[in-house]
Parts: sequence; structure tokens; C-alpha cells
Amino acid sequence: MPNQPNPLYDNQYVPGTQDQKSESKPLVEALRVMIDQWVRANVHVWLPAKILKIYDNSFVDVQILIQEIFLIQGAISIPPLLHIPVEHPRGADYWIKLPIAVGDTGRVSFCDRSLDNWLIAGGGPLNPQDARMHDYSDAVFTPGLYPQSNVLPGAADDMILHNGQAEIYIQKSGTFKITNGVNELISNLVELVSTLSTASTVAGGPFTFDVVEELVEISENLQSLEGE
Repeated sequence: MPNQPNPLYDNQYVPGTQDQKSESKPLVEALRVMIDQWVRANVHVWLPAKILKIYDNSFVDVQILIQEIFLIQGAISIPPLLHIPVEHPRGADYWIKLPIAVGDTGRVSFCDRSLDNWLIAGGGPLNPQDARMHDYSDAVFTPGLYPQSNVLPGAADDMILHNGQAEIYIQKSGTFKITNGVNELISNLVELVSTLSTASTVAGGPFTFDVVEELVEISENLQSLEGE
């Protein structure tokens, strides 16, 4: 479907051209355009944003990364949104704290109603006691949204936990990789167990034959968990 003219931003838009029947109803058409303009200008859904400041890892100041466009003024940056909540994955008895940092990007969502009372009291349902809707004041930041120039590494079906130099790969095949960028934990454990087993077998080391057999079994089990 071709793009429809935008009454806010398109200088060529002429009321009535999209609906010829409305030419006989100029007042209705004018009201329709006014309502359309108001909705486009005031109903916010979500936008990409960058963290400017962090408060206890739970609230942030952010800068929205896409400008507003006005017919006369042109493109104008939206002022920073201050002290908005951060959405971390969590439930009643679990949570994952994401180590956010200044400069991280993510998504800012704008709630249908005022969040003020719910952020203070929780629970609900409760009366928002404010008529505002889809307002910049009721934003929530969710970290993790990045442009295509900054894609994540790894296979599409790998689950990867990365924090600085530490990485844990959880692979669908049931294998794992735990690394600090230099050494990999499981491969080092395999090597350690194999070395102990070999030393006892070749040099008559401190382990009995039964223990050596157990070491061989442990080494095989570790190898079955070792990721690529």
C-alpha cells in the first residue's frame, strides 16, 4: 500500500482529497484533520533511547534518539526523560539484574495512563488520579534495543550470557561453554582430569585402578558437555 499523505508533515496534504464524499462536509473534514493531528502529535507508543544517568540500577535519565518533526519548526530533539523506571526480567521469586551503563541504548515505552500512583504503591487495580494518556511522563526503559550496526555474536539458537570478559554459552544440543575470553572452563576441567588419569596409569600415581576408571568416566562426561 502506498504511503498516505501525513497532515502533520506533508505540505501537499489537502483536506478532502482522501475522501471525495467529505468535500460536501468541510466542517466534518476539518474536525477529522484536527483530531488526526492531535492523535499523531500526542499519542506516544515507543522510541529508541540512550541512558544518560543511572539511579540505583532501577531508574534512569534517557535521551530519545529519534527527533519529533513539526510542519514549521522541522526536526526537533525531545528533551531528556528524567528518572524513569527500568524494566528488568523478574517475577515473584526470580529476577535477572541487567548491568546497565551510561550510553546503553534500549526502548522507551509510554504507558496508556499515569504510572505515578502505581510506582509508589504497587498493587492495584488503582485509580491513576490523572487524566493524561500516552504521556512522555509515563515512560518505561527496557534495555537491549540496538541498531543493525551492533548485532550480537553467536549462533541464532545459542543462549549467551555476556558480562565484560565473561561469557556463558548455553547451546540447544545440551553443551556449554564458559569462558573469560582466554580460558574455557569445561575444556580446562577435561584436561585436568585427563592429566590426573594419565599420570596414575603411566607412572603408577597415587590413584587406584578404580579411581582411574572414575576419572576416565568423569572426563568423558565433561567432554559430552563441552561446547564448540
